[in-house]
Amino acid sequence: MAQESKMPAAASEWKTVMTLYFDSGQRFTSPEMRTQLRKFANSLSPTARIRIAGHTDSRTILQSTGAVADNKAMSSERAWSVVRGLKAYGISAKRMQVGAFGATRPVTGNDTSEGRAKNRRVEILISE
Repeated sequence: MAQESKMPAAASEWKTVMTLYFDSGQRFTSPEMRTQLRKFANSLSPTARIRIAGHTDSRTILQSTGAVADNKAMSSERAWSVVRGLKAYGISAKRMQVGAFGATRPVTGNDTSEGRAKNRRVEILISE
């Protein structure tokens, strides 16, 4: 089973190969994301290791979304959704590490809707 770990910032041996962007409050992969994951899984080297890093914007998750308690939990839900998708396409969970970072590693500011959209993401990194 894939394990949630405290992944360090991307080391030089790890390369980001895919970023999936989520709508506000979205926890699960969309059909379009699943298509991307299938293509990724089919092209992956059988020896590659995979890191899946979930992120959110800095806005507080509202209980009214019916989802999760906080941004850390939301980022975890997103990352595990990707793990489930990759497992469905034949990737062993033993090859995957999972990290959930909430809003602690933004790629841009959260002061605009465009910035927040870029921060609501799951990054997939590989190491051969």
